[in-house]
Amino acid sequence: MKKPLVLAVACAVLASPLAASDAPKGDFFAGYSYWKVDEESRNGWQASLAKNFGKLGAVLDVSGHYKNGSDDLTFMAGPRYAFHGAKITPFVQVLAGGVRLKSGIKVLNVSISESETHFAWAAGAGVSFKVSSHWDVRVQGDYLSVSLEGGSEANPRFSGGLAYRF
Repeated sequence: MKKPLVLAVACAVLASPLAASDAPKGDFFAGYSYWKVDEESRNGWQASLAKNFGKLGAVLDVSGHYKNGSDDLTFMAGPRYAFHGAKITPFVQVLAGGVRLKSGIKVLNVSISESETHFAWAAGAGVSFKVSSHWDVRVQGDYLSVSLEGGSEANPRFSGGLAYRF
């Protein structure tokens, strides 16, 4: 649990010389997402909308991951601290919200499914690489923790995609 926090702080400290550019008003990110849950790999998507107030911003984040009749939908929000550079923008963020876990099976054309919603939080970091006046290529990773009955489960989540700055 300490490794993601140490990584996020290290990115913030090392990136401070890169902070030379004005922050955009906000951005919209969409891309591929990979979430490792125990020994299962889950593939899916992630999207976020951020509003910037200088280096500090507010983020709304949604993601979906799928594997053999199971799907997970996360919906979280929180602060982001970004070092807006001319070409590279590293950032750290902390998000909190929920995750809906759903699993099901189909037997003789009858679908049976069950879903639960739990508290979730994530802490992580990422970097956006400017490719044009409004577009970035972004990679990010976080440590996503889900509160379950009898404890919590935390696993890494990685994403990559495009961000539109406005």
